[in-house]
Parts: sequence; C-alpha cells; structure tokens
Amino acid sequence: MGNKRTEYSSGQAAILQVSMGEAKYKNSDGQKSVEIKITDGAGVGSSIVTGIMFTLQSDMEKETETGFEKVTEINGVKMLVKQDTSGETTDSSLKFLYKNRYLIEVDGDYPVDELSRSISEIKLSTLP
Repeated sequence: MGNKRTEYSSGQAAILQVSMGEAKYKNSDGQKSVEIKITDGAGVGSSIVTGIMFTLQSDMEKETETGFEKVTEINGVKMLVKQDTSGETTDSSLKFLYKNRYLIEVDGDYPVDELSRSISEIKLSTLP
C-alpha cells in the first residue's frame, strides 16, 4: 500500500497478561489510514485467542444497508472481516490468528479487498 508509519507502540496489558504491539500508517496525502495490532495470546492470555478461534470456526454472515460482517477465507487464511460504507468513506477490519497464538487485527479506511493486500506487507514470519 506504500503507507508511511506515523505511530508505534508496544507493551504488556497486565490485567490480561498479554503482550501487544500496534502501528499506525497513513497514505501519502494523509486521507487514509491503516492500524495494525498484534496480540500475543500465549499462556494465560490465551483466552483472547480462544474467543476469536470460536468465531473463526463459525459460519457467520451479516449484511446491513451499509456493509457486512462475515467469516471468510482470504489467501488461505480464515478471517473475520467487516466493512462499512458511509457516503464516500469505507472502513474495514480483518481479524485472524497466526500460528494459533497471535491475534492479528488490521483496520483501515479501505475496502476489505484492498485492506487484505496489506497483510502481505506484515512480516509475520518473524514472530516466534
């Protein structure tokens, strides 16, 4: 997508006992953004992973006047996808598990098909 990173944070959520990382990106004119969150659900924090795992095993689909939410497969990966269009603005989100441990969340001002292409730019193979 060629977006520039504008923010980065990482740390632990003590209550949930999980490690998290987050990065935000904007396109060249600053009109569209993408936010990527990675949550390590290993150990005690596995309840986060369990919740999304149950959702991804469902055959869920919902349509509204302005968008949709469904579990689908994109590039061989099962994801929970949401898209909402209001006027000229489209907001989408993708949630999926990596290595049955990491919850990956990608949110942005792009349609689902465009947002899903940004996943290939995330170097998930560097996660242990």
